[in-house]
Amino acid sequence: MTDALVTIVFVDDEPDAIAALTRAMHVNRPVWRVLTAGGAQDAVALVTANLVSVVVTDMNMKGHDGLDLLDYLRSYRPAIGRIALTGMLDGPSFLSPGTKIAHHYLIKPCPIDRLIAAIEERLAAARATEPPQPRS
Repeated sequence: MTDALVTIVFVDDEPDAIAALTRAMHVNRPVWRVLTAGGAQDAVALVTANLVSVVVTDMNMKGHDGLDLLDYLRSYRPAIGRIALTGMLDGPSFLSPGTKIAHHYLIKPCPIDRLIAAIEERLAAARATEPPQPRS
């Protein structure tokens, strides 16, 4: 997977947060395709319609929350990288040993370099499991 084929979905019910993440990605990783969703249901629709590499989701949203989304992705789209963003400082129960519901748990506000590093780690893990391409 080359960077030109990377699609990241950001999920948050706060439009300002989505706008900030989108701007940061366009500045720091302009070749990545960025899609946004205002909630878990919109994110599922994007994941169903697109080849998505990583989903970065807020955990505290109205309706279906980030935990519901991460659980869906783990069950039905396990190859997609799953990153949880939250303002909650209490322990990440969804990262407890054995659950693997999120690959990374980041506290808001998260420095953009830390978020990019988490995304790149998931992309590297996906590349490591890709079958070798035939030589021409």
